[in-house]
Amino acid sequence: MAGTTAAEDVSRHFLPAILKTLNSSGSAWWEIDGALFALGRCRPQDIRKQVPLILKYSKHEDWYLREAAFWALIGLHKSITPGEFQMLTQIYADSRHVYARSSYDAGFATILKSDRVAFSRAVTGRAIRDLGPTTHTPNVMLGYGTGGIHEAAHRTMMILKHFQPDVYEHMVGDFVTYLQSWEPYYQHSVWLISGSKWQPGLLKVLEGLGEQGQPIVVELKKILERYDRFDRRRIGNGAKDLREQIRSAVAAWEKNYGGA
Repeated sequence: MAGTTAAEDVSRHFLPAILKTLNSSGSAWWEIDGALFALGRCRPQDIRKQVPLILKYSKHEDWYLREAAFWALIGLHKSITPGEFQMLTQIYADSRHVYARSSYDAGFATILKSDRVAFSRAVTGRAIRDLGPTTHTPNVMLGYGTGGIHEAAHRTMMILKHFQPDVYEHMVGDFVTYLQSWEPYYQHSVWLISGSKWQPGLLKVLEGLGEQGQPIVVELKKILERYDRFDRRRIGNGAKDLREQIRSAVAAWEKNYGGA
């Protein structure tokens, strides 16, 4: 969303045309798409006046209009309120499309990293009520199957990385739910545990949780107990050392905090 045209200039010169497009029943979807992105370049106070209109498009049946509505809200930048931030997490939680999730990742990075907006633990907790379930029961497009669920969970882990590290304290219950049905047959399911270049993985998260990670350790031990029952023919090369990685992480945690 960076650019050389100041928000004041966008509002002054283009806001009337933007609103005309958004409010016209004759506007094409591609025109509305562009108008929403342009609205996100206006002054925050002008964006805020249009929040009801933005939220209408955040529920649209076409994913790219929901995405454009998301980015209109990102235009609030450092002025974003806790309530407006939760609008972003709700849009993400409702998402089904992989391309939209990729775009939303960049949006959260804009607010939390580039703009350095900091929220209280209470606000983070409310955000996780939206984001947490997307690690185990996300909305996915028809045909994506189980692999699509793991891909969506991996995308959520990428977004969590933009928060302060204590965000994972709010996620323990959701991580436990995810691990209860975990299988090593998918690239993203392996990455969710071992980590990838885009997110730390649950074993690394466990290190930072300390004693609070005990429920995760319990589930990891259950995975180890059933590992021999997994179909080895379906396990890719990327997971060949995963069992030992899990075993080592559990042993390290129990050495520090006792048996789980």
